[in-house]
Amino acid sequence: MRKIQLLVAFGLLFLLPQTSRSQSGWFKTFTGQIDKYPFTLHLHKAGSSYSGFYYYQRIQQPIYVSGEDTSAGPGVISLLAFVPGAVDMNERFEIKADTLTGLSGQWKSHADSAAKTVIAAVNRDLSPRFDFVYTMGDTPLRPKLAESPQASYYAATVWPSGNSAATQFVRRQVASFFDLKIAPVAIGASLLQLRNHFLTDYKKDFRDVPDSDIVSFPSGYTMTQDQSVLIMYQQAQILSLASTSYSYTGGAHGFGATQYVAINPLSQKKYKITDVLLPAGRAALRSYLEKWFRIQYKLARNSSLEEAGLFENKIEANNNFYLTAKGIGFGYAPYEIGPYAMGEINIFIPFSELKTHLQPAFAKLIAQ
Repeated sequence: MRKIQLLVAFGLLFLLPQTSRSQSGWFKTFTGQIDKYPFTLHLHKAGSSYSGFYYYQRIQQPIYVSGEDTSAGPGVISLLAFVPGAVDMNERFEIKADTLTGLSGQWKSHADSAAKTVIAAVNRDLSPRFDFVYTMGDTPLRPKLAESPQASYYAATVWPSGNSAATQFVRRQVASFFDLKIAPVAIGASLLQLRNHFLTDYKKDFRDVPDSDIVSFPSGYTMTQDQSVLIMYQQAQILSLASTSYSYTGGAHGFGATQYVAINPLSQKKYKITDVLLPAGRAALRSYLEKWFRIQYKLARNSSLEEAGLFENKIEANNNFYLTAKGIGFGYAPYEIGPYAMGEINIFIPFSELKTHLQPAFAKLIAQ
């Protein structure tokens, strides 16, 4: 159910902003075609691991992807795409990426389907431009034990370059995801400090625990903290970000959730639902959410939502939404409207369904 890929931590490796432009870490937007269908891929690289979102231009529903460099070498990438509602039918990309030119390869709707050609170029027209900065590390609780539990930490984020007012606004939003009260000029040192605090506190919290307790129940003293801030969608007046987090604190299972935000870099404001929908549209959101949940999860129109696993036969809108020029998506954490086993629930509603309910100013903005 976890949206971001767990990365293996190697020592105390980290990248600061001045090295984030190297081959070890980057963010790129690729635009091109899958078969004959125009698409966009926002791809983030940390070491040999990749994550991001892609969407078809006609629909613009962001779909999460993650993967690794293959044994063929750096830049030869295998990605899985996690389509909401399609639990056992993950799409696949097998591509070769060049950060100077573009990517090419194949896409499959599932493992056994026919391959379609993928070709895309690096999009250099978007502003602001972003680096990708990350840090990772781990530490054993008791190094002298043969099989000591350990704490692992990973944090990564896009970080806009430049000194414009729009850049400063985006930096403040990104910094808030990490509970940083002041947005630094460079985020790398702040991430490194967060990492070091986490690993240091881990040892402090359990320093008085006897070795015998740790040996008898090692998973109870294993800790993981993971957070990534990724770009879902970017155009001049809509930037949608996803802050995906996962933590494990020694219980039966970990917990992962994604916080979304949509902002306008040009006007330097965060979108509220009232900026997007008229009062009648906001009142009708429940019916649209239920309709598109049924479509995504292939649930019959007359079937109860509880048959699909939800706690209640209704879905209320929350404030955890993202925007594209062609739709709005709502994210629900595990336990929010369904059990842990359902994972995160993401419901995307096309604006073609809501066109009579859009605020005039917003309708004009997305028509540009």
